Amino acid sequence: GVQNVKFTRAHVRGGFHAGVLAGRLLNRNPSATLWVLVDGVVAQGSVISTVLGEGTGTGGLVGAIFTEAYLGTPGARIRLENSRFEGEVEGREYVGGLVGRINATGGGSVVVTESYASASVKSTSTLTSQAAGGLVGNAGTTDASLNSVFEVTRSFALGAVDSHEGCAGGLIGRFSLVNGTGELADSFSAMSVSGDAKVGGLVGCGSASGTSNGQIQRNFVVGEVTGGEYVAGALFAGLTNGVGASWNHYATDTVGLSQFIPGVDDPDASMAVTASDLECPDAPDNVDDCVEDVTLYDDWSTDIWSFDAGRLPGLVLEAGTYWVEQGSNGWTLVQQL
Repeated sequence: GVQNVKFTRAHVRGGFHAGVLAGRLLNRNPSATLWVLVDGVVAQGSVISTVLGEGTGTGGLVGAIFTEAYLGTPGARIRLENSRFEGEVEGREYVGGLVGRINATGGGSVVVTESYASASVKSTSTLTSQAAGGLVGNAGTTDASLNSVFEVTRSFALGAVDSHEGCAGGLIGRFSLVNGTGELADSFSAMSVSGDAKVGGLVGCGSASGTSNGQIQRNFVVGEVTGGEYVAGALFAGLTNGVGASWNHYATDTVGLSQFIPGVDDPDASMAVTASDLECPDAPDNVDDCVEDVTLYDDWSTDIWSFDAGRLPGLVLEAGTYWVEQGSNGWTLVQQL
């Protein structure tokens, strides 16, 4: 693995896959105990790829992360944690502030946790298949029968995502499962997201097929969402059956939209309130105190989130607790060690 590495003023001009740390990470080792580990990697700079190809990934740290079965034996695993990227990422297909593309196959697992991107993320492609996200451009599993897994947890993004066609999201551009399991949980987006097609404050497009199970839960969105010719939603541009969403929150006044999916009324488990309402609670499970007939942060853990009246929930990570605050120049990051 790679641990405790720092890159400053990095400038990567990439090919098929591009990232400051690696163009591609691939694990085929089916060991039950061995992870390919990326831990404590910090990078600042720019990553730009002008190559357009089948599945091209461009990310701040890693262009693409793949697991595959070796000689039919499943179980390869990759974990990225306690890492961050600050700067600019530009690509032509799958573009993410941290990772361009995640593809877990062969019964493998990919985990991204306790990490963040503060970045300008831009996709310049006109392909409808492209995806751009504040953290990950395209996160998915593709298996004929084996159950692969990806998880993005306890992470966040701030900055801007700009996309032409395809899917754009504040955290993940496209969340796609084929006979797999995926989770996006306990994270937040302060990304402004704009695009000409399908745009969501949390995830652009979410889909599942075969024996898949996706969960998107306990996240919040405060960044502005601006849609294009198709659809824009405060949380998602669209979700299919097999991808569940629960206890996600968004600020209608700063996001600029009032429906979590365009044309669909918010379910009870999706909280649409103002930014000041989200800042009101000093503890989770806030019933009626801040918003009448609304429970804010139901079942959010204080081991993961820090609550302090007058500010948004802070994400508790190994490196410290992180909040975002709105100023005259947009959202800024505050860290308490």
